[in-house]
Amino acid sequence: MKLNQLRYLVALGAQGSIRAAARSLGLAQATVTQGLNDLQASAGVVLLERQGRGVQLTAAGKELLEQARTIVGQVARAEQGLERHRQGGSERRLAVGVTPWVGQTLLAFAAILCLPRQF
Repeated sequence: MKLNQLRYLVALGAQGSIRAAARSLGLAQATVTQGLNDLQASAGVVLLERQGRGVQLTAAGKELLEQARTIVGQVARAEQGLERHRQGGSERRLAVGVTPWVGQTLLAFAAILCLPRQF
Protein backbone atom coordinates (compact mmCIF):
# COMPACT_ATOMS: atom_id res chain seq x y z
CA MET A 1 0.00 0.00 0.00
CA LYS A 2 1.23 3.43 -0.89
CA LEU A 3 0.11 6.74 0.54
CA ASN A 4 -0.98 8.10 -2.83
CA GLN A 5 -3.18 5.02 -3.35
CA LEU A 6 -4.84 5.65 0.01
CA ARG A 7 -5.37 9.28 -0.99
CA TYR A 8 -7.09 8.08 -4.17
CA LEU A 9 -9.36 5.83 -2.10
CA VAL A 10 -10.24 8.68 0.27
CA ALA A 11 -11.01 10.95 -2.69
CA LEU A 12 -13.17 8.22 -4.23
CA GLY A 13 -15.08 7.85 -0.97
CA ALA A 14 -15.61 11.61 -0.72
CA GLN A 15 -16.46 12.25 -4.37
CA GLY A 16 -18.37 9.09 -5.23
CA SER A 17 -16.75 8.40 -8.59
CA ILE A 18 -13.28 7.89 -9.99
CA ARG A 19 -13.72 10.76 -12.43
CA ALA A 20 -14.70 13.19 -9.67
CA ALA A 21 -11.93 11.85 -7.41
CA ALA A 22 -9.36 12.43 -10.15
CA ARG A 23 -10.70 15.91 -10.75
CA SER A 24 -10.52 16.77 -7.04
CA LEU A 25 -6.92 15.55 -6.89
CA GLY A 26 -5.93 17.32 -10.09
CA LEU A 27 -4.92 14.04 -11.72
CA ALA A 28 -5.87 12.12 -14.84
CA GLN A 29 -8.63 9.57 -14.38
CA ALA A 30 -6.30 6.87 -15.72
CA THR A 31 -3.76 7.64 -12.96
CA VAL A 32 -6.35 7.26 -10.21
CA THR A 33 -7.81 4.12 -11.81
CA GLN A 34 -4.37 2.53 -12.03
CA GLY A 35 -3.56 3.51 -8.44
CA LEU A 36 -6.82 1.98 -7.18
CA ASN A 37 -6.18 -1.19 -9.21
CA ASP A 38 -2.69 -1.43 -7.70
CA LEU A 39 -4.11 -0.89 -4.21
CA GLN A 40 -6.65 -3.65 -4.76
CA ALA A 41 -3.93 -5.99 -6.04
CA SER A 42 -1.70 -5.33 -3.05
CA ALA A 43 -4.63 -5.75 -0.64
CA GLY A 44 -5.42 -9.18 -2.08
CA VAL A 45 -9.17 -8.63 -1.78
CA VAL A 46 -11.79 -6.94 -3.93
CA LEU A 47 -12.18 -3.32 -2.80
CA LEU A 48 -14.26 -1.96 -5.68
CA GLU A 49 -17.04 -3.42 -7.78
CA ARG A 50 -17.92 -1.95 -11.15
CA GLN A 51 -21.58 -1.04 -11.47
CA GLY A 52 -22.78 0.36 -14.76
CA ARG A 53 -20.63 3.41 -15.36
CA GLY A 54 -19.42 3.71 -11.78
CA VAL A 55 -17.89 1.80 -8.90
CA GLN A 56 -19.09 0.76 -5.48
CA LEU A 57 -16.92 -0.01 -2.46
CA THR A 58 -17.18 -3.54 -1.11
CA ALA A 59 -17.28 -4.23 2.63
CA ALA A 60 -13.48 -4.60 2.57
CA GLY A 61 -13.22 -1.36 0.59
CA LYS A 62 -15.36 0.49 3.13
CA GLU A 63 -13.27 -0.84 6.00
CA LEU A 64 -10.04 0.18 4.29
CA LEU A 65 -11.55 3.58 3.47
CA GLU A 66 -12.09 4.30 7.18
CA GLN A 67 -8.48 3.40 7.95
CA ALA A 68 -7.25 5.36 4.93
CA ARG A 69 -9.10 8.48 6.13
CA THR A 70 -7.31 8.22 9.46
CA ILE A 71 -3.91 7.64 7.86
CA VAL A 72 -4.27 10.44 5.31
CA GLY A 73 -5.51 12.79 8.05
CA GLN A 74 -2.56 11.98 10.30
CA VAL A 75 -0.10 12.51 7.46
CA ALA A 76 -1.73 15.85 6.64
CA ARG A 77 -1.41 16.95 10.27
CA ALA A 78 2.25 15.87 10.32
CA GLU A 79 2.92 17.81 7.12
CA GLN A 80 1.23 20.91 8.60
CA GLY A 81 3.36 20.63 11.74
CA LEU A 82 6.53 20.36 9.72
CA GLU A 83 5.49 23.33 7.59
CA ARG A 84 5.07 25.44 10.74
CA HIS A 85 8.62 24.52 11.75
CA ARG A 86 9.94 25.29 8.27
CA GLN A 87 8.33 28.72 8.54
CA GLY A 88 10.26 29.24 11.78
CA GLY A 89 7.30 29.00 14.08
CA SER A 90 7.34 26.65 16.96
CA GLU A 91 5.10 29.25 18.53
CA ARG A 92 3.33 28.39 21.75
CA ARG A 93 0.19 29.94 23.12
CA LEU A 94 -1.07 30.17 26.63
CA ALA A 95 -4.60 31.23 27.48
CA VAL A 96 -5.39 32.14 31.08
CA GLY A 97 -8.77 33.06 32.49
CA VAL A 98 -8.62 35.31 35.56
CA THR A 99 -10.67 37.84 37.46
CA PRO A 100 -10.01 41.53 36.67
CA TRP A 101 -8.14 42.08 39.95
CA VAL A 102 -5.70 39.21 39.29
CA GLY A 103 -5.21 40.39 35.70
CA GLN A 104 -4.36 43.91 36.79
CA THR A 105 -2.02 42.97 39.60
CA LEU A 106 -0.47 39.53 39.83
CA LEU A 107 -0.70 38.37 36.22
CA ALA A 108 0.98 41.47 34.81
CA PHE A 109 3.90 40.98 37.21
CA ALA A 110 4.14 37.24 36.39
CA ALA A 111 4.13 37.97 32.66
CA ILE A 112 7.05 40.38 33.02
CA LEU A 113 9.06 37.70 34.83
CA CYS A 114 8.21 34.87 32.39
CA LEU A 115 8.49 36.51 28.99
CA PRO A 116 11.90 36.49 27.31
CA ARG A 117 13.64 39.81 27.17
CA GLN A 118 14.38 41.25 23.75
CA PHE A 119 17.22 43.69 23.31
